[in-house]
Amino acid sequence: MSDETGAGGQSPRPDEDIPATRAEAALPARRRRVGRRAWIGIVAALVVVAAILVTVVAVTASTRAQTARAEAAASVTKYLTSVARGDARSALGELSDASKLDRTLLTDAALKAS
Repeated sequence: MSDETGAGGQSPRPDEDIPATRAEAALPARRRRVGRRAWIGIVAALVVVAAILVTVVAVTASTRAQTARAEAAASVTKYLTSVARGDARSALGELSDASKLDRTLLTDAALKAS
């Protein structure tokens, strides 16, 4: 039998990593290091993802702010139109919490007299 045969007369599999010497067997397996180009690629990808997230958040916030401004402008317009027509009930309906307000001057009679 030759030196290449293992226990039981079988030859070792070619995919097995057989150390050539005892010194090599004592060394831990070398890990592959991530190269500089790989780190640059990883950082660049993270920067791109962060930029996309910031853009999405900014656009969403801007859209919400525009919607809130438009709703506020419409509410003010309805309130002032109701006051100009002398419709106190409709004007009070446009206020966020009309239950706590002094309604002495915001009545139909007071608005028609002014």
